Amino acid sequence: MIPLVIVGAGSAGRFYRQIIDDINTDELTYEFVGFVDDTKTGPEIIGRITDIPTACRVVLGVNWSRSRALLAHRITTELETLIHPTALIGRDVILGPGSVLGPNVTLGPNVELGQGTHLNVGVSVHQGTQAGAWLTMGPGARVCGDCTIGSHVEIGANAVIVNLHTVGDGARIGACAAVVSDVARNITVGGVPARRLR
Repeated sequence: MIPLVIVGAGSAGRFYRQIIDDINTDELTYEFVGFVDDTKTGPEIIGRITDIPTACRVVLGVNWSRSRALLAHRITTELETLIHPTALIGRDVILGPGSVLGPNVTLGPNVELGQGTHLNVGVSVHQGTQAGAWLTMGPGARVCGDCTIGSHVEIGANAVIVNLHTVGDGARIGACAAVVSDVARNITVGGVPARRLR
């Protein structure tokens, strides 16, 4: 079994703990060592980030893209990729290290996702889409085929990005938004159709 530590004992970390349990249902793959968290104490929390045992791999249990990227720079152990047993993955998919695919995620063929991508329950990313590092997608969000998504992008629950569009680095897509045109870097969009909010 692979010894595994989750960085962050908040809601995201607890959700990833459940994914580990679901993976272990079919075959004992991981030995969950515990959480590390610089701000919390409690059950299963084994210490601070500096207390990660060197033999363990790590999952970054944090929702926000930029926070995960910052944490990754503080960690010297290997980032583990978690794939829930119900995820459907097409051919020729590339996942960056430290990615997490939640329950009922669907990835079409020829999808490429960068380091530290986190896809929540029911997310779908369709054929030919390429995304940079630290992408975060909320429950039910969808990216249609052949889209290009930058790094540090956050896509809210049930948002849709229509085929053949580009989303720039650091952009934020609001929940339930319908993106029907390209989104510039470092802006927030929302609504149907999605328009710039700030």
